[in-house]
Amino acid sequence: MRAWSKRAIDLRGLGTVDANIKLTTGAIFYQKIKTGQSALTAALNKGVLTADLTKLALYSGAGTGRVTLNGTSKVPAMAAVFNLKGVSALPLLKDASDFDWVSGRANIDVKLTGAGRSQKALVGDLQGNGRFAFADGAIEGINIPEMMRGLKLGKLDGWKRANREKTDFSELSASFTIQKGIAYNKDLKLIGPLVRMTGEGNVNIGRERIDYTALPRIVANLQGQGAVDDPKRGLAIPVRITGPWAKPKIVPDLDRLMRDPELAKDAVDKVGKALKKLKNKEDVNKLLQGVLGGGNQQAPDGTQPQGEQASPEDILKNLLR
Repeated sequence: MRAWSKRAIDLRGLGTVDANIKLTTGAIFYQKIKTGQSALTAALNKGVLTADLTKLALYSGAGTGRVTLNGTSKVPAMAAVFNLKGVSALPLLKDASDFDWVSGRANIDVKLTGAGRSQKALVGDLQGNGRFAFADGAIEGINIPEMMRGLKLGKLDGWKRANREKTDFSELSASFTIQKGIAYNKDLKLIGPLVRMTGEGNVNIGRERIDYTALPRIVANLQGQGAVDDPKRGLAIPVRITGPWAKPKIVPDLDRLMRDPELAKDAVDKVGKALKKLKNKEDVNKLLQGVLGGGNQQAPDGTQPQGEQASPEDILKNLLR
């Protein structure tokens, strides 16, 4: 995990001179981030530096940007706007924030403001908004279709990240707002050859932690971007992703299932049908009817037990436990 620096930011030197600069360079380095050939114009006026990146070659893509540093306020402040097109997402995100979860070609638009006496304080004060769209990439380390297939076979230990696994997609997009260093999102959409997924949640940039809920759904076709599916088709199990973004915990989201009886019933039906295809049907029936509280098993005297049958939510909750 990257530790944001607590070293004091001092922009008072910006007020010592006024200047206008125009520069073309073969490379720009900022910490781990590196660019290719870029063109920069900068104006320094009364302690405020405005730098316009009119041409920015960045990780096999291109873009423009503007960064403003204000050294006249009591607390150092900055504002930034970036428009990036076709950048290689994995190396950019890894160099920028040690985030190595997504690969593909990305278009990213972001506007940020913040103030702080250190890098850590500034990141914790970030405000802004943005949008990203990834194409022809993958969620690295997770094979969502395999996880879901494993669930249908009663394998519940597959919800872990593995370096060689991935979930391919043709499209991954989302918009977000940032308040006090926390990015909020409600409209994530992923389209892949074997999975569709929506999601919402937040990412704490300062603490590098994620708290996110996703709803992946396995689809039965190999169509890519632009495919239209019946939203009721395929197995759907909500997933909760929490913890440090370098190593989050990924588990079925039982709370959401409990709040959506229709979703739980649909998942129980599909998991149940798949389990019943297994060879040892007697054990499967015991699993669904007995251990899971299905309510259909016979009492010792051969009669049906008294009381209400367990709901689909309760069955699935016990299955995923």
